[in-house]
Amino acid sequence: MKTVSFALLLMATLAFVVVGCSDNSAVPVSPTDQSAQTPASLEKSNKVDFTFEAHNIPPAIPAKMWVADGVLQIRDAHAFEAVTAELEPRATGTMEHYLSLSLDVVTGEGPCHGSFTLTPANDAANGGVWEGTYEGYRSRTNTTNVFSLPLKLVAHGRGGDIDGMQAKFTITLNVLTNDTWYPAPIYWSGTNGAGTIIQH
Repeated sequence: MKTVSFALLLMATLAFVVVGCSDNSAVPVSPTDQSAQTPASLEKSNKVDFTFEAHNIPPAIPAKMWVADGVLQIRDAHAFEAVTAELEPRATGTMEHYLSLSLDVVTGEGPCHGSFTLTPANDAANGGVWEGTYEGYRSRTNTTNVFSLPLKLVAHGRGGDIDGMQAKFTITLNVLTNDTWYPAPIYWSGTNGAGTIIQH
């Protein structure tokens, strides 16, 4: 009798364990539980963000200029800028560019576009340079002879450590003119630039 009781007790215990296991295995795993169990990606970001400022290096080399239908046309003005990128030496250096403008002779407003080469200072890119283009629209401000020019720039690395990389920049320039040269620009600068280098 004791043997039969012991056998029944053993079978009941085994049945309880099996039922308990099957209940646990049927509990669904929530998405938050799954994400907590998934290891974080070890892949490194290929983007480097930075801030920068730019200042015109006077004097600009005289450009082709003429007025037609009340619009001052400036073509391929050869100019230089000092670009300083915070914590990013590959984007710090001298920008040589050719810019074109079509400015209303009354309002001083109009589109701007151009091409540029940015040479990093102190050979920070091991001989590489950035080549790119930009565009924007110059608008009046509340200050006489001062204009706002938001620009978007896109560049590609050529040579050195930046070969094949891409860079994107945005900046709003404060553009100055005067009564003598109005509406042609005589100086510009910007301190609120944001950039991104997309690496290999």
